[in-house]
Amino acid sequence: MAEYLCVGNPTVDIVNDRPPQAGGSVLYAAVQARRLGANVSILGRTDAAQLDPLVEPLQLDVAWEPAPCCTTFRSTIRGDARELFLEADAGPITPPPPRTLDGVLHLAPVWHEVDMAAIIAARPPRFIGVTPQGLLRTADRPSGRVRDAAASWDPEVTRLVDAMVLSDTELPYLADTCAAVARRGGVVVVTRGSRGCTLVTGDTRTDLAPPFVVDDPLDTNGAGDTLASILFLRLFEGVDPVTAVDEAQFAAATSVTHRGPLLEL
Repeated sequence: MAEYLCVGNPTVDIVNDRPPQAGGSVLYAAVQARRLGANVSILGRTDAAQLDPLVEPLQLDVAWEPAPCCTTFRSTIRGDARELFLEADAGPITPPPPRTLDGVLHLAPVWHEVDMAAIIAARPPRFIGVTPQGLLRTADRPSGRVRDAAASWDPEVTRLVDAMVLSDTELPYLADTCAAVARRGGVVVVTRGSRGCTLVTGDTRTDLAPPFVVDDPLDTNGAGDTLASILFLRLFEGVDPVTAVDEAQFAAATSVTHRGPLLEL
């Protein structure tokens, strides 16, 4: 059984003014990796007293690094469009004691909480996947409205990454990094919402349509993270990239018909 370590802070998500729900890349990814049979663990920081009642339905056994609050986002979602506001930040994650990881390390920041080089040094894995959205975010003050911005990226990390998943709106900020990952044999997937995704391997770009289109999605939060976790695990298992993306896109499309992380497809 492959190990799958997700690193990033979980979140409390308030979507379209509905009651709070558990979220964050690590939770969406962990649920899918566990569904596929991986031995899943999460490294993240939060206020467990606030988050645990929301996480309980997911049946994840997690010991969080203590924090005075949960990272909290408020969002308005209409189709593929999302407006996001940061309401609270749980802070940076402390790297764990050193140990080799026999499987996938999924670096999944949501708000600048992951020191990627330090985590890789502490948990050197057999496969590194990155969903970099949390490295690119900045917030307008005083509104807290989140927008993308240029990221500081360690070139040494780029040389270690096996796969990346990011959105088409994030790509302009990491185009050179993505190209470098693909050139050295890694896999890059650029998601395009209901229009599917683009698979980049080497110098080849392949547009892949979604398996089906959801006309009225309930919650698009976590769709890219759902895709990423399945893609990373299948690539680690030796599945070819197109087949891996097809399976991952099916799960991502299904996930938007449900609020919060989806336990079963």
